[in-house]
Amino acid sequence: MLMRKNSKLALGSIALASMIAVQASAETSLKKAQVKTPQTPLSTRPKASTQKAPSANSTAVTPSTTTSAESSATPSTNSATAAGTSTASTSKSNLEKVKEYGNLQLSNEISGMTVETPDAQKLESNNKVTIAYRTGKWRLGPVIQFKSAMTGAKLTDHFDILDPYLRAANVSLFNNGNTNLFADLRYYVPATQAAQDKGLIGSVRTTQVLSYTVPNSRVTALLIGIGRVWGFHTESVADDSKYVQLMAMPGVAYQLTPSIALSGYYGAFGNLKESAGGKSAAWSYDDLIDLGVEFSVGNFLTINPYVEFTPYAGISAKSTTYQATVNWNLL
Repeated sequence: MLMRKNSKLALGSIALASMIAVQASAETSLKKAQVKTPQTPLSTRPKASTQKAPSANSTAVTPSTTTSAESSATPSTNSATAAGTSTASTSKSNLEKVKEYGNLQLSNEISGMTVETPDAQKLESNNKVTIAYRTGKWRLGPVIQFKSAMTGAKLTDHFDILDPYLRAANVSLFNNGNTNLFADLRYYVPATQAAQDKGLIGSVRTTQVLSYTVPNSRVTALLIGIGRVWGFHTESVADDSKYVQLMAMPGVAYQLTPSIALSGYYGAFGNLKESAGGKSAAWSYDDLIDLGVEFSVGNFLTINPYVEFTPYAGISAKSTTYQATVNWNLL
């Protein structure tokens, strides 16, 4: 079971790293295009003026030979069009303002299907709703988690609310062009009954994703690091409860097309947890290999199916699983 728990921890990190790799490659492609066709960088472009641009029928764009008297006598058909354009522009402007300061994402992490018996497994979906406030490179806000499962013909075998967490993320803590460092810090609130029964006071996790896009190529190298600690307010801790978890996951992504990327990762885990009987804590280790492909639909949707192998536990059809992450950028 240690393998599955570690795997679920890695799912979101793999999706995050893949998205960063795709974004880094896209930014590199954009820079190459800007060399061929000089453009004003997005960050230095002046903000759109609040004054409306003249319409195509305006005399400011197309000189007219109509006299002022004729213009007064001729009914205008542009008033309704201008009003509709004004309403649409206002709505778009308000939406852009919301996007500038707010972010809403939904992610699904699907697991549970093995190569040996792909139709006889119970599919689990770990789901997250991320609500974030944007300020510069920072994203601040809560993440709501819930888990659902499907067994056979049952669409929902069970539905569980998981502990939410508060997240502070910096999308570019360091950047020098081809190299970027993403980092976030999370505090998991012990809001569920399961967490309270264990005596948890919460847990803290930090994630770092270092990406490097090879110049003049479609290749991005990544290194993911994760550290998490749990705190308890009770003297006796339940068996198998974790105190510390560490993970290192190097990987590489290849941008096949603007909307398709191939990726591969190797992850190594270490867990300090309570032993059976609650007598002492001991370290345990595990690892995994993930090979997948990511499909992007603009900035709205990314789908990342992949196959996961477990070298430490032994590679077999029973332990090799099909998994996937789906990320919806709703705002």
